[in-house]
Formats: sequence, structure tokens, C-alpha cells
Amino acid sequence: MRKLPQNDFPAEEFVGRRARLCEAIGDAHALIASATPPRGFVPVRQSNQFFYLTGLETTPAYLLIDGAAGTSALYLPPRGKAEIAEGAPPGLEDEELVMALTGVDAIHPVGALAGHLGETKIVYTPHAPAEGRGGCRIELQLADQAIARDPWDGRAMA
Repeated sequence: MRKLPQNDFPAEEFVGRRARLCEAIGDAHALIASATPPRGFVPVRQSNQFFYLTGLETTPAYLLIDGAAGTSALYLPPRGKAEIAEGAPPGLEDEELVMALTGVDAIHPVGALAGHLGETKIVYTPHAPAEGRGGCRIELQLADQAIARDPWDGRAMA
């Protein structure tokens, strides 16, 4: 069974949210990454920023917003046969559906992102741990701080 994307918000809602972000960043770009794909049989818990701006649960994916031009592009992965059979969220093959749901200006393969950043001088991107199924951002930050304070804890921070 195919996992259908959210239908709680119209595309115009996401377009408006991204427009407000464009106003805030001016001539810069914003790069928002989706949550990382979970390992095993665990449902995706999309990062708050990516979901707020796109409504998609696809991973790995990226949203590039050009503040000067007021445009946005999604960089999506292709879906494999197993993912299609298991009901993966929309991917690169679903360009028309994704554009209708999100109102983005363009869709590209994930591999094209580096080339499209090109000569971009200023890129805003979140530098804090993304939310997950087991915690919100503040709890993850507090856990990272506790790990950093403990000289005997060898775990890497997220």
C-alpha cells in the first residue's frame, strides 16, 4: 500500500511559509535537510523545519530556497522497486504530485544539489540536532551537553 502524503494543508500554505522565509533571508539561500532515513522497520519522523516548509515525509531530501529570487527547489531521491511496493513516500518519480502538494518551483535529483549551490555565497541551514521519534530538539541539545560534560562518556554527539 502506498503511503500518501499529508493532505491537511494546501500547497498555498507551504508557499506562504517559504515566502516569509525568503523575506527573512534576503539575498541569501536557505538549505533545509529532511530527517535522515531510519534504520530498520521504523516509521519516518520528519524534521520539523522540513515538514513545516514542504509537508513531505520523504528522506533523504533537501529544500533549497533562493531568497533573492523567491523560489524553492526540492531535491528528492529516486525510489527503488522495494520502496514502491512497500509504500514509500513520494520521490523523484512523482514530480507532478509533489509540485501540486508543496507548490515548489522545481524538483531535482538529490545528486544535483551540490552543482546547483554553485557560487552561492551565503547559505543558512540549521546547525542543531534534528528531532526524532524519541525526542524534541531541546531534549537532544540537553543530552549532547550532558555527554560533553562527562569525560568518561565516549559517545559522539549528534
